[in-house]
Amino acid sequence: MDAEGKPYPTKLGIHGTIVAVDFDCCVADGVCHDVCPVNVFEWFLNPGKSGSGNDLWPLPPDLHEKYRTDKADPVRENDCIFCMACETSCPVSAIKINPP
Repeated sequence: MDAEGKPYPTKLGIHGTIVAVDFDCCVADGVCHDVCPVNVFEWFLNPGKSGSGNDLWPLPPDLHEKYRTDKADPVRENDCIFCMACETSCPVSAIKINPP
């Protein structure tokens, strides 16, 4: 529940427009952080969740839902140089680059 007592959304949707990350697909392996030459991404803790599992990838099935909480948020997407490193490196194709 959030501060107003409303339940958190079950679908997280797409974050960003130039660098669009599907939070429902993101598995928080951190490869986008590692390959981005301009540091577009920051970790975002999934609302309503606790803990961080990005250092446990790949996760055993029994821990996957518990720790798959952090998401790669494209907070500096305007700095993107369209090298496509994050999009091509993402193991679950959660990132789509949309040049203006």
